[in-house]
Amino acid sequence: MYSKYSNVPKEYLSLKVLQTLDENSALCTDANFNVVKVIIKDKLLYDGLPIYGTFVLVDTYRYITVKNVAKTVPVYMPFEDYVELMESLNEDNKQSENPVGMKMIL
Repeated sequence: MYSKYSNVPKEYLSLKVLQTLDENSALCTDANFNVVKVIIKDKLLYDGLPIYGTFVLVDTYRYITVKNVAKTVPVYMPFEDYVELMESLNEDNKQSENPVGMKMIL
């Protein structure tokens, strides 16, 4: 990884940087070739309160306000939880006779 991402723990370096977006974020690929946006900064605001750490953008949430205005907000997962989830999914796929993503041919 690039030197500006040196605060990422070494066990997470299996992610490969595709493109840096700015000084705090990059698009990366994981072991399953999923593209994820990694947010690396000291704080992320959640309901106006700071949360410190490294995060992965996993989804967006869209809703309609009471004033009938559509809003979309990012959904972040702590980086450590994302890596743990990916590792557990990989383990499940290895133990399964028909791994996720593999189609049975009849």
